[in-house]
Amino acid sequence: MLDWMKIEAGRSVREEGEERRRRIREDWENREMLEIVEEGKRVRV
Repeated sequence: MLDWMKIEAGRSVREEGEERRRRIREDWENREMLEIVEEGKRVRV
């Protein structure tokens, strides 16, 4: 029973970590896209 609980807790922690990493990666990708757009505007102007 305790082992099963530990496994469940470990899994939820790992899933939270992966979710957080994915969110951070998406934020970075969005920021890079915005910078590319800004660069494009600067080049056009």
